[in-house]
Amino acid sequence: MPLSLLFLPLLFALVSVGVAWPVVARLGLSPSEKLVSSVGLSLLAAFLVEWAIYVFALPAAAIWLLSVMAAGGVASRWPALRGT
Repeated sequence: MPLSLLFLPLLFALVSVGVAWPVVARLGLSPSEKLVSSVGLSLLAAFLVEWAIYVFALPAAAIWLLSVMAAGGVASRWPALRGT
């Protein structure tokens, strides 16, 4: 249990940035605008995915899809994220 509590902030940061990062990284914005836009859109996407899981009564394990999407988003545009 304590180990998962240490892992939680990392997972939150990953989901807060990574879901929308592939979309935002392509925009011609300044680095700070990219970061803020990515956080806003990622949190909106996280809400919509979690809402869809609730509405369609999907299993609770489906929430891990969000983490996979975030990790894939960060991995696909890692050089752009490092330059921010």
